[in-house]
This record gives sequence, C-alpha cells and structure tokens, in this order.
Amino acid sequence: MQGINGIHTVSLSDHNHDAVADCDKIRTWHVQLSAIGQANREWLKTVADSVLDPLNIHTAIEAACRRRVKEVQNRENRVVSWVSWLTSLWLKVGWDAREWKLWSDTRPFQTYNRATFRVTKGGELQTNWTARYIRHIRDATDNWSHGGGYNFTNRAGEIINQFAGPELPHGEAWRMTVEFSRLNGFAPHELHTLMNVPLPESARMQPAASLPIGTNQLEIRWQPRSSKTEPLHFWAEVKPPKGFFRRGSPMSDYRLTLVRATDNLGRSVPFENHGGGLNTTAEKLSAPPDAVSLDLVFGYEPIRLIMFQVRPEVYRTAKTSR
Repeated sequence: MQGINGIHTVSLSDHNHDAVADCDKIRTWHVQLSAIGQANREWLKTVADSVLDPLNIHTAIEAACRRRVKEVQNRENRVVSWVSWLTSLWLKVGWDAREWKLWSDTRPFQTYNRATFRVTKGGELQTNWTARYIRHIRDATDNWSHGGGYNFTNRAGEIINQFAGPELPHGEAWRMTVEFSRLNGFAPHELHTLMNVPLPESARMQPAASLPIGTNQLEIRWQPRSSKTEPLHFWAEVKPPKGFFRRGSPMSDYRLTLVRATDNLGRSVPFENHGGGLNTTAEKLSAPPDAVSLDLVFGYEPIRLIMFQVRPEVYRTAKTSR
C-alpha cells in the first residue's frame, strides 16, 4: 500500500504574506497606507517616495507590486517542502501499547484500526513528526465516523496511530483527515519556557506556574502525589483571556508539546506523554527525589490537517508485520 493517494505538501512559506493580496491592499493606499506600511515597510518605500508626485503614484504602485510578487516567487522556489505519506491502514488489530506489535484481534469491542505514516523533507525521512489524532473518516457513500486515537508513537520515522473509531463498511475507500504535529525541531518563536516551576509539594497555588503567549496564557497544574519517589503528573494548557477557544477560531487548531524538562540542579528529567488534546498536554515525569523545581520548555504550533484516501484491509496474523 505504498504511495496511496495520500501525498500532501506542507510548504515552509505557508504563512508568508500573499503578494497579490498585498498589492490589492496597496491600491487603496490613500485609506490603508499607515497600517500596511508597518507590515511592508521596506517595499512600500517606493510608493511613499512618490506620493508628492500624483502622476507617478500608479506607476510606482505597479512597479512595487511586481517586485513584491517576484521576491515571494523567488523565495518559494528555494523552499524545501515536507511530504506526508500514508503507508498502511489495517483493521481488526489488537492493542499493544508497549511494543506496538501488530497482531490480529477479532473480539467484539476489543479491536482497533492502525494507520502508519512517514514524513519526508527533500526526500529524507523525518523523525520529529507524529500523527496524534485521526479527526474523522468518511467513505464514498458518505458514511462517516470520528476517528479518535490519542495512541501514537514515532519509531525512527515510522509514525503509528492506533484508533478505535467505529469502522465504516469494508471494501469502500476511506477519506481520512489526520492531525500532524512535531515532537521537536521548533523554530525559536514557537518555543516557550516556564522557569523554576515548583513541584507539587511546594506549589502553594493552582496553576503552579503561568506564562503569557501573546494574549493567551500557558498554565501548569500538578496532580498531587503521596511521595517524592513517585512520578510527577501535570496538565498544561494554553487558554484565552476568558473562557475557551471557540470552535472555528484559528487558535483552536494549535498543539502544545513538551520538548524538554530540566530540574533545579541542571539534570535532564525524562518525560512521557499521557494524552491531551488541542492546546493541552498531559505529561508524566520522572524527577529525582531531591529536585525542588523544574524548567519546562514547550513547543506551540498550528497543527497540519492532512487528508488521505485509502482502501483499508483487515489484518491477518499470517501477514508480515510492517
């Protein structure tokens, strides 16, 4: 099932300004010159310099627009893109959270579906991506189901998600929408650090620590433990100033990921994801008993929603595991 109609490119330039749209805005310069000038200060200089000569305004605008479009096109030509592949989709698979062995299980209410993926960049396999959630599945006759599945791993570039969403009729091709995000490799502006977070024994309030991210707030809440030798558990969440992110808000499709944990003596603290959702994450940490605080580094980025089309197969134990 290699190369199933599931190729999707995510370009590094996805968030760049649209040059043509910028030009349309500039053509209303007499209303919007100040606001747009802040975002496009350098290339608007030609326009601003020509304001004193009304006969040259339109010529200057068109010339600036042409240069802007050419600059964006040249930059995009140098971009190396990510490509995501769906490599298999098996039905009626048993559950093995530790070793992720592939085996058949036909017991009612005990079976799962397993999708595997890989992500490449410039033809090279990437190991820092994961598919945390299957958002929904749909077939050609418009049957649909929530996918589910915060059961995921990345094994040296093999991305696995095992989900228990209701199966659609067998024999039909499925259209799957999958949430992709990174485990590490974030840009500097996507990293956010909470310093000297007190452990639950000394944290006098909830949240134990917080940090502004734009107009939103990153908060940490510990779960209590009975002994310092026990693992630590916390929930981290990015929240708007009031209430929750509304459905459809651009911020509702962001992923929060713990990247690094260090204790007050500079020791690296192992951690393991224990679930979460959009804008939230639950983590289990194994801190030394003499640790009194932690520095926590999070990545915060928009998810990539990618759609695949594939015909699933019922897994048979006799088949070779992938």
